[in-house]
Parts: sequence; C-alpha cells; structure tokens
Amino acid sequence: MNQPRATDSLRADVSGPIDLFICSASFEERCMKLPESIARNCETTRVLVVFNENEDEVTVVNSKRLLKLFEGKSEGVALNTDNPAKNIIALNASLDSLLQAAVIERVFLDCSTFTHEGLLMMFRLLEYKREKYAELLVGYVGAKDYSTDEPDPEKKWLSSGIREIRSVIGYPGVISPARSNHLIVVFGFEVERTMALIEHVQFDKVSLGFGPEHESIDSAHHHINVVRHRHLMDVYPHATGFELSLTDMNRAKASIDRQVASFPGANTVIAPMNNKVSTLGAALAAIENSSIQLIYVRPVQYNTKGYSVPREDHYLFRAL
Repeated sequence: MNQPRATDSLRADVSGPIDLFICSASFEERCMKLPESIARNCETTRVLVVFNENEDEVTVVNSKRLLKLFEGKSEGVALNTDNPAKNIIALNASLDSLLQAAVIERVFLDCSTFTHEGLLMMFRLLEYKREKYAELLVGYVGAKDYSTDEPDPEKKWLSSGIREIRSVIGYPGVISPARSNHLIVVFGFEVERTMALIEHVQFDKVSLGFGPEHESIDSAHHHINVVRHRHLMDVYPHATGFELSLTDMNRAKASIDRQVASFPGANTVIAPMNNKVSTLGAALAAIENSSIQLIYVRPVQYNTKGYSVPREDHYLFRAL
C-alpha cells in the first residue's frame, strides 16, 4: 500500500529536476501545499497552472499566487467549466508547447485540486503524449478535515445538486443499446448527489464503491463514508457494494477492473465521485479497457467557505 510522506520530503522523493510541473488552482488552500513544497525543495524548469476562470473568484486569486510562486517559468491556462470541448483544446495546446523541449525527463502532476473532469482530461492527454517524456510523477495532498464550517458529521457536505451529467472527453466508452447498463459510482460523502444520479440515469445494475479504513486517507472521514454508504445500500438493496483503495491508484484500478468483470457484457459507465487518487484509478481502468465510459457529475454548488483543511503529507505515484 502506498504510504503518505511528509510534504517537505519531496527533495528525497523526486530524484532529479522537474522539467514540467502541472498544478491546478482552486478555492481550497490545499492547492498551494505541493507547489510551495516543490518551490522550496525541487528544481523546476517549466510550470503550468490550470484554473477555472468562471468559478469562485478565490480560484483566480490563487492562480495568481501560483504563477507568482514560480515567476519567470510559469504560465497559466484558463478553463471554463461550461465548455469542456474548449478546455481540452486549450490543455492540449499548452502541453504541446511545453513538451517541445529536446529532453523532457520528468513531468510532475499535482492532482490534488483539479476538478474530476479537468484531472481526467489532463491525465488522458498526458497518456496520449507519453512518448514525449520519460517519467510521470503524480502527487496528491489529502484533506485533514472536510466541510469545516459544519461541526455535525451527519451534515458535512462538499457540493450539492447536479447541474449536468456528461461524458468526459477522452473516455467515451462503447455503449450498445442491445446490452444492459452497469453504473459504477466511486462514492464519497455525497449521498444526495449519488441518489440523484442513480434516479436520473436508471441503470439496470448499480455498483457502489467506497474505501476500506486501511486504504482511506483519514479514519474519521472513513467513518462518515461508511455510514453514508450503508444508507445508500439500504435505499438501493439490489446495488452491489465493493471496496477500492483511496490511497493507491493502481490498487483502485484493480478493484474497478474486478467490478467491471463481475457484469460481463454490460455497458459500463463509471462516475468517479471520491478523491482524486481513486479518480485516477478509474482513468487507468478506462484507458486499458476502452469500452468503459467515464462521466462527470457537475455540481450546482461547492462548499467554498469550508471545503477542506490540507494535510501536511502527500502521496506520490509513478504513473503511465
């Protein structure tokens, strides 16, 4: 199992310069943790700061903080969550420009505070361009606490409502009307949004994945997750529950692979709604099995005032 490392251990964890560092600004202070550590501890050549300019204004403020942190070697790419097609074109153009150097040994992707859709598109593009660099490192900083403005664990929330459900560009899957439909939800805190998704789409088979305590970021978060997962299983008694890692993307992929295989011949659609490590596990599964479709459940509202408090450690993976 992948173990968390102290954030300032990056000097030892990264064996050499980072030729391209990619991060995403957000309304969370967590978006600064790995970039600040990398600025202190690692040699970087180029930095790409991704941000959604149409969301919370704090996101734009934090994008400027990140650009200044790496001043002289950073550039930003502004996205708009209303227009994913335009976003992937912009991300692709930025990566093509930044990966033109004669030697790109090491790319480092901080996946901590991307949107699920933005992360999936970025990861897919990096997979397409795999021949242009030697190594991809993925870092993730978890949250020490979520929904900090709500002391009652039963009322903690991260986002609410469903604005739109859409296929993630780069993961279209192969969907046949002649087959039954299998929805896999990688479940986090959001019971209401998960129920709304299940009711809206009405799949023949539903699988609800959650993280066991030994593969969760935090035991307190795990307890909340278990209670809410049990509630969902009570509401949907014909759903299948399964466990997957929230701390190791490859182990998460393996669990998803097994769950997909348990319903052979079905159309498989995955909604990654837990942390970014498990989201990348879903990405790896869909890259290997091109029949899997990944969807993004875009919320109406984020808990921008109390979303999270960052941890002082990180997870690090060698990917692709």
